[in-house]
Amino acid sequence: MRSIVPHIVLTTLFTIAIIGTVFSPLAFDGTTLTAVKVGSILSSLLTGFLLARLEPVKSFLQRRSVQLFLFGFNAVAAVGAYLLLTGSDQIGAVIGLGSVSLMAAVGLVRTRRARLEREVSA
Repeated sequence: MRSIVPHIVLTTLFTIAIIGTVFSPLAFDGTTLTAVKVGSILSSLLTGFLLARLEPVKSFLQRRSVQLFLFGFNAVAAVGAYLLLTGSDQIGAVIGLGSVSLMAAVGLVRTRRARLEREVSA
């Protein structure tokens, strides 16, 4: 049986980083706000990446239905962000949502290609 401690630690750090990103404008301003936001975003990216490599999350993210949802939802949200936001918020949202959508599309193509190769070799 594997330890659940890494999941708890990474999930807690990821949640704290996301909360720091969203709610930092309520407590900080100026250069301090920028530093807190950049640190929170980098922390959430790192912990999210590490969390996605652990087994229960990894197999969940490899499912076709999850990849289709991530592709569709993030593509629509990226288009909405492009149309509704302005400035650096627009650029950051479109890049973030668009990259998730593209990576989900890459995952869909890879799983389809692997499935076709298995069918040909069988």
